[in-house]
Amino acid sequence: NNGEIRMEIIKINLTSIKVMLEREECETYDFIHNTELCEERMLSSIDSLLLKINRAENLDFRSNKLLLQLYPSKNGGCEIYISCTEDEIMYKEKVIQSSSRRNPSYVNVYRFDSFTELVDACSRLMLLTEDDGSEIYYDNERDKYYLLCQSISSKEMRFAFLNEYSKQLKTNTVYYIKEHFKCVCRSNAIKAFSSLA
Repeated sequence: NNGEIRMEIIKINLTSIKVMLEREECETYDFIHNTELCEERMLSSIDSLLLKINRAENLDFRSNKLLLQLYPSKNGGCEIYISCTEDEIMYKEKVIQSSSRRNPSYVNVYRFDSFTELVDACSRLMLLTEDDGSEIYYDNERDKYYLLCQSISSKEMRFAFLNEYSKQLKTNTVYYIKEHFKCVCRSNAIKAFSSLA
């Protein structure tokens, strides 16, 4: 390490990485602390980060369409999740084409404010869907539960009742949840928690 690169880079999978920056380094990238940049300066700032990542880990994300998610960290720095959206879209299309059942290839994410609401929702879900590899994570600091499930389609009216029990989050938050929160049930979570009702 020559002192220039203080970032920590963690590979999540083939198309996604997590970058952790210290406070001083965050200040060198305009797109992190200045959200009112013109598009040209914003892209230039992001490109400079991607170039440094390429030099550090030989990972070139600059030729892909990317999704960037920024989260502040406790020391004044930040965590940036970077994923290639084109690869994800191609993967989704392959899954849809190869699936004989009508099953969404993306993961729906729901946040529950209480254990009771989670259990009640799982009880109702068991009557409506096959439990395809659902997972539940727990945020101990905020006392929140997160249900990750592929077999739920938020566009179908039969699942609309979930809005009474939980808040649906964006699909891409799954990376952050899996990284930071405790997994309390890794498979068939809907079935397991419905039995607690």
